[in-house]
Amino acid sequence: MGTARELLRPRRAAAALLAGLAAACGPAEPPPLNLVLISLDTCRASALSCYGGPPGLTPSVTRLAAESVVFETCLAHSSGTAPSHMSLFTGQYVHRHGLRTNHRAVRPRETLAGVLAGQGWDTAAFTGHGSLRAELGHAHGFETFESWVGEPRLPYTRNFDEVLPRALDWLDDRAAEPFFLLVHGYDPHCPYEPPPAQRARLAGDYDGDLEVEGLCGMQDFGPLLESGQVGPEERAHLRDLYRAEIAAADAALGRFLDGLRERGLLERSIVVFTSDHGEVLGDHGWVGHTTMWEEELRVPLLIRLPAGRGARVAGVVQHVDVLPTLLAALGVPAPEGIQGVDLMPVLNGERDLPTGRLHVAQFGNLESVRVGPRWKAAFRRTPAGLRDARLFDLATDPSELRDLSDDPDHAPRLRALVDRYASFRKATRAEDRRYGGERLGSVDRADAELLDALGYAGGDD
Repeated sequence: MGTARELLRPRRAAAALLAGLAAACGPAEPPPLNLVLISLDTCRASALSCYGGPPGLTPSVTRLAAESVVFETCLAHSSGTAPSHMSLFTGQYVHRHGLRTNHRAVRPRETLAGVLAGQGWDTAAFTGHGSLRAELGHAHGFETFESWVGEPRLPYTRNFDEVLPRALDWLDDRAAEPFFLLVHGYDPHCPYEPPPAQRARLAGDYDGDLEVEGLCGMQDFGPLLESGQVGPEERAHLRDLYRAEIAAADAALGRFLDGLRERGLLERSIVVFTSDHGEVLGDHGWVGHTTMWEEELRVPLLIRLPAGRGARVAGVVQHVDVLPTLLAALGVPAPEGIQGVDLMPVLNGERDLPTGRLHVAQFGNLESVRVGPRWKAAFRRTPAGLRDARLFDLATDPSELRDLSDDPDHAPRLRALVDRYASFRKATRAEDRRYGGERLGSVDRADAELLDALGYAGGDD
């Protein structure tokens, strides 16, 4: 696997060839590329083999990584499905687009799908429903948006093996290019109930008393943690069940990528693989997500360009960078009001990753902020100000086991980080009002039942 700088070499050769042809035959514009964005819900980066996870667990993602730019540290902007995907779609932090939990809807000002639709791309989304659906504002810009078919059933979600074949059918039923296709599945989200084959292979050794079927989120696991029923053996079992779900998703993903290749679409498309957030599996006294731990916020990000050459990029990037990067790669101007940066100059070898940036995450009234790869603060926003601030040194404590907020030697660092974040929010308040989404109403009773089934038993908004 080469470096990001090496990716430019065949592109420069192709550009020189095209320039020669243009001089001889007149200008020739290459056809626009398609875009395929794949989101595997609740997939922490460390679960994947190409990010240091168990070897051989995710061979399909590993093959994709060998042909992609792999961003070694990508941070999501929320630990909840709805706000995190909205940041991915808008290039905006949660506080700007306004979808702070899974319980309210917004009407975004601009989205990746909307921009591309306005430039002539056909746009379609096939999602796992749950908290990624039209009612919350995610369908903005998509001409086709399917999040559920058939009779309702809790937890009212779909996995890759249901979603991806329908996306391939859509590709077969249409002839026009370019297109933007979003696919999303819930496979590793709780409840942790992998298919029998993967369960037997990866999670069949547990002989304890914990029955996890139907359990989801802290509303179910909280009492078990408090009573001591989730010990080291049970935590290992949860990890194995989660990995079995990841393996099942990987198998379905492999069939989908084979389908793209067989249709001749891989070499005419940019393919992106990511997740909205990760999962805590017993660490920190927690099972699920919606907090601010790193295992929730660090997600995979792979971008496969049509040349199919692999590279790895060190340093920290974030989901808001995806929209401007993809639009630049497609030759489409980015809208105003986005908060990410275009990473194509990094991939082209023209500059290094920017350093010293704030990396911001939020779910409800919980927020975190990082500067670079090391220092992270997490806190709770209240009407009276920021409360319960914690400080972690990720360089020496990547598992976030030591809160340094009460250490006199580190108190100034925490104060400076929180003050910088507060100054940033104040300085960009006018832009937040100008470019932010329109906040709409709360979800209805049926949606509340769905969210309860997914482990979201309410939300601070």
